[in-house]
Amino acid sequence: MKAPSIDSPDRYPIEDLRYQKTGAADTSVLMLHGWGGGAQSFANLSSILSTYCTIWSPSLPGFGASPEPPAVWDSFDYAEVVHRWALQHIETPFDIIAHSFGGRIAIALAARHPDLVRCLILISSAGLKQRRTLPTRMKIAGGSILRLAGELCGGRIKEALNRRRERLGSADWRAASPIMRDVLSRVINEDLTDCLRRVQAPTMLIWGTEDTATPLRMAEKMLKLLSKAELVKIPKAGHFCYLDAPSEALSAIWKHLSLPKAW
Repeated sequence: MKAPSIDSPDRYPIEDLRYQKTGAADTSVLMLHGWGGGAQSFANLSSILSTYCTIWSPSLPGFGASPEPPAVWDSFDYAEVVHRWALQHIETPFDIIAHSFGGRIAIALAARHPDLVRCLILISSAGLKQRRTLPTRMKIAGGSILRLAGELCGGRIKEALNRRRERLGSADWRAASPIMRDVLSRVINEDLTDCLRRVQAPTMLIWGTEDTATPLRMAEKMLKLLSKAELVKIPKAGHFCYLDAPSEALSAIWKHLSLPKAW
């Protein structure tokens, strides 16, 4: 059998993955944060949920204090690292609550390892490839032209072109390290339609009606692809609906996890 590449998620040092654990109940919940987040991202939810659940909140590779991936990973690479880490820490099966980029990983994990996931809660989840607007296509084209021009030039001209290219990137892209920029470019072009069809766990979709990062139409498409799912819409909330309307989000989560009423 061929040994895994040094860039493989099989070689990622999961002992260096930073995480937080709250609560000491029998029911375990894994929380996967969105892009730019970390173990603290769900603190407003975990502080209440930990009354009846044990909450596991890792900082995914490249976020918080967890080491970056050694190569340009996709969602499946991230899912395999989470799988390895979870098997060492969490009694299976467990529930997953995931937001945005974390939703991609949760979908891949639930599709590949259905025995691990008892139920799934996707909050404003990514995972479907969006239609690009004309301004977005123009930005991408402009960035590609500037990158190619920079490769042909040197010195101050190259530096100026790179600075111009940076201004075209999203806030997430500008804030990321070089390797994480490539990871972001890779994952946003993934389409997890086939994975969504294979998810067996009962799934709740929680979405803000004003979400512009992962618009509501994505939730409605996911609802059709998933075999056992329901959609909870939170009026006037955006992409971070669990922060915009924490009570509404928590009520939906509590219901899906079938926990005793705590308030």
